[in-house]
Amino acid sequence: MAIAAALALLAPALASAEVKVGILATLSGPSADVGRDQYMAFCLPLSKAAASSADSRSA
Repeated sequence: MAIAAALALLAPALASAEVKVGILATLSGPSADVGRDQYMAFCLPLSKAAASSADSRSA
């Protein structure tokens, strides 16, 4: 019971933790086309998440 109470108190702190994400891709040379595709595929869900986060804040 005490563990559940402690987790309930920590949940908001864990939900607001900053998360850093990175990508490693070749953006020059013969493989640049593939690297740019990988970068755009990486950025797409991030931009969608940012847009949905902004929508939820404005509502």
